[in-house]
Amino acid sequence: MNKRGTGSILWPLVTGNNNDPTLTQGKKTSFFCNTVPDRCPTGPLAYYLPVFLLTIVATLNQPASGGSQVFWDEMQQALVSSVNMLNCWYGTPISQNYVTGPLMPVVEFVQNGFMRPVRERPPYPSGHGSYPVEYTFALRPSTNAIGDLETETSQLALLYQTGEIALNVADASVIDGLSTGATLTDMSAQISAVLVPRNELVLGTPVEAVVHEAVAGSNASFIQIKGFGTDTALTGIEGKGGVLALMEMTSVNGQGGCFKAENVQQYNFPWAGQDPITHTIGFMAMNGIGQLPNDRSQALPIILEAGGDSSMNQPPYSMAKLDELLTAGTDNLDLREALYWPMRFPGVNVTLSDVQTANADKQYYLQAAGGFGNGTHIVMGFYARRFTDNMRAAWVKKISGGDEPLSEYVLGAGGTAKAQLGQRIPVGKHSLTDDNYTYLPWQLSVPA
Repeated sequence: MNKRGTGSILWPLVTGNNNDPTLTQGKKTSFFCNTVPDRCPTGPLAYYLPVFLLTIVATLNQPASGGSQVFWDEMQQALVSSVNMLNCWYGTPISQNYVTGPLMPVVEFVQNGFMRPVRERPPYPSGHGSYPVEYTFALRPSTNAIGDLETETSQLALLYQTGEIALNVADASVIDGLSTGATLTDMSAQISAVLVPRNELVLGTPVEAVVHEAVAGSNASFIQIKGFGTDTALTGIEGKGGVLALMEMTSVNGQGGCFKAENVQQYNFPWAGQDPITHTIGFMAMNGIGQLPNDRSQALPIILEAGGDSSMNQPPYSMAKLDELLTAGTDNLDLREALYWPMRFPGVNVTLSDVQTANADKQYYLQAAGGFGNGTHIVMGFYARRFTDNMRAAWVKKISGGDEPLSEYVLGAGGTAKAQLGQRIPVGKHSLTDDNYTYLPWQLSVPA
């Protein structure tokens, strides 16, 4: 996970005096960050906290009859209803309103740099029996690991010491909905913070996952993105966001959307400069597949469908994707069972200077065969944020306060008084716009 270092430190969180509590379906279990250290004891290094690792273990009990196969990317919603990280220095970097069980496969995939923190599993069998469940999630507190963004978007561990991670466990009805009669027992969880030592003091740029919802009409329509770039669960943030990714979620995998990608017939998005198009397969090739790295895992250990190659069974597709050829009708293989329609999607080498600012409601047009069934349009955005002037000043005060200031530990005795807070500058640009500067991180350092 730490692409620029040689390793990290794993720090277990606790709930009470227990770091491996038993979970109860439909209930909340909280883990606390008050014991997380802010500095490395072996040298003048500050700890940064880019990600928490949540591991849930359980037993899946399939019934004697009537059970169904459960795919690995469906199991997330059967384990977790939502995750809420609150009471941090800059608010709620993981919001239960946005990071829900059904959406977690996509949130994790984008925020964690197009990769999972563990091996992907084959589907759980439908046959009667008890099967071990072991699932590790990467919970990123408004950080992003695409390319080199983790270093730019991570915050000091100090900013999370007052934080609490509330794990809202899914109700028993969810697993029963996936496989009639199935149950989950012996559930427990562990959460650990990943601490990265660095010899610098940087106020990172948060990248926040936000969900926008709009009631769908039955027919094609212009869809309003309310709070586009402005909705946030963070505090001390300017009223705008740099769009790193933007996608409308489909109805696949119980995500709650109101259409399937293979049914999209026409699309346009004036804010993004996209004129009306009907070449929907080409659009997915450009934004959905073409932006992803070639070295990511593309195959499961088994072939899912007779005649299929079992490739591309991770985002932008669900693992239950039917990949065999159809004998009649429109194939639409590159759209079939996609998890989202990718209106904006980052490439593997994206930088914070590449994002476009959103700061007001906007609309786009989407037409799908069969309409939307009066459902809900669910639009997920990943926004780079900019702290206000007052918040940046408060950050300097935070890291330089107390009996043993972190700033003195990293910069050396007397270093705080000499230090200046400055914003990093774009690199590799032939010309510069305001957006090129807006979302770059700030650093407290002693001038040479």
